[in-house]
Amino acid sequence: MYTQAAESLVKQGDYLQAEKILRSGISALQSYLDDASRAKNEMHKSLSEILSLRSLVVPHTLSLDNTLTVEDARLIDKSLALLAPRWTVEILASLSTGPRRTTHLLRDLKGVSAKTLCQRLRKLGELDLIHRTTFPEVPPRVEYTLTERGRALGNVLHQLKSLGETL
Repeated sequence: MYTQAAESLVKQGDYLQAEKILRSGISALQSYLDDASRAKNEMHKSLSEILSLRSLVVPHTLSLDNTLTVEDARLIDKSLALLAPRWTVEILASLSTGPRRTTHLLRDLKGVSAKTLCQRLRKLGELDLIHRTTFPEVPPRVEYTLTERGRALGNVLHQLKSLGETL
């Protein structure tokens, strides 16, 4: 568009007007390239965010064809064995509502012994599913909270609950 108009003016001998048209064409193209560059940067940023989120999601999903390997089955068995001991899921459920002291957990989980509770809490702490905070007070105060891994496990527990409702 700009070149055709400039060519026509050059043929007529109006070089100053042709120069003005070519400069406005250059300016318009530069603006277009700047916009395209900004759009490209935004697309790269969005792509980076998507890839980052995907790296968090993919480990929690099955392959696209929903097949499982024998190794996948072994890992699932290992995970279920972790949750299988009595009171483990109940402890996680109680901690999902917020920090709890040992006495609160004993009260929430009617029937669990203090020894069993301490064993389960210790194991969950070793697996980095819960965090134990000891406050320097007299008498000492201890609180348990879910870690990021423990909160992520909550999604799996909700899916298992849904499965249990349908079975």
